[in-house]
Amino acid sequence: MITVTELAEGGLNWPPGARVGKKLKHLVEGLLNPDPTIRLGSESGVEEIQGHPLLESVDWVKMRYRHYLVSH
Repeated sequence: MITVTELAEGGLNWPPGARVGKKLKHLVEGLLNPDPTIRLGSESGVEEIQGHPLLESVDWVKMRYRHYLVSH
């Protein structure tokens, strides 16, 4: 397991052969960017994160009021 300190010092290294979509990779790397001035959300806050292409289909009102149904 990688720690926050390790991320800050060495960045995120995806395992070789990891099947990670471009949108997910962009979101994760943006959120974990060690430079707070360019980290995802640093310009316009939560709206910037909510507007990320990976999250475009999320209904944030339903999320806020916990109206999403989870299938088992």
